[in-house]
Amino acid sequence: MTKKEYSVVVTGFGANLNAPYGNNTSNPSSLIARSLPHSLPPSHPLNPTDSTITLVDGVANDFAEIYGTYAKIRQRLRDLHAQYGTTVDLWVHLGRSPWPFVTVERKAFRQDFTSSWLGEDARKGYYNGPDNEKNSVNDIGPNPWLDVPMGLNTEIDVNAVVRDSNVNLAKGKDVLEVRSHLEAAAMGCGFCYYESLANCWVAGKRRDVLFCHVPRGVEEGDVEKGREAILAVVGAAVKAIGEREGRSGEGDWKQEFGLEP
Repeated sequence: MTKKEYSVVVTGFGANLNAPYGNNTSNPSSLIARSLPHSLPPSHPLNPTDSTITLVDGVANDFAEIYGTYAKIRQRLRDLHAQYGTTVDLWVHLGRSPWPFVTVERKAFRQDFTSSWLGEDARKGYYNGPDNEKNSVNDIGPNPWLDVPMGLNTEIDVNAVVRDSNVNLAKGKDVLEVRSHLEAAAMGCGFCYYESLANCWVAGKRRDVLFCHVPRGVEEGDVEKGREAILAVVGAAVKAIGEREGRSGEGDWKQEFGLEP
């Protein structure tokens, strides 16, 4: 059974002082997070549910713009989950990318993860790239998640979120496309996603968490299009959560989302 009201936290990042492709003075993720309305009533075109969607004020509560260091991301997310973990239904974290579309990421990896697909540094550690204070994840203390799986995925139906987001956005003009993507990658984005997922894991709560990459444009029109796309994602995610609550037998669903690209 769906609820009458769903509560959502949306975070963004501040400027990336070591950005390889711009945004070293401003970041579209925080500009979008700051511009969000406080609610989406059922009558809103980007809310496909019969429930009111309340967006917690990220400006007043100081999470619309998280400072881009591994230490700050970890502490801020720990604090947010402690503060809102029992009341928030959906967590959405935003970062920026060079792509001209919005992504909905499926999974993220723990800080001791290594890979062969992001260059030499990632073979030594996925989060070796310098943050705003030129630290890597290895500079911020012990790994608190050693008892948590190396990889964590969202428990929200990403396929449904992407589909419904694009359907609702198609009602407007000059909109961004929403696409699914395998994982949130290295640096602060993947690190943020895993930290939020891990906080849910250790609390024994549903991992109703999404990470979205937005295009890097910071002009007014860019932010407006990004805001509409993220609101569409929020509405579609709340719909997916509500539909899941009325569903039973999730074995096949869980297997599917372990394999989807």
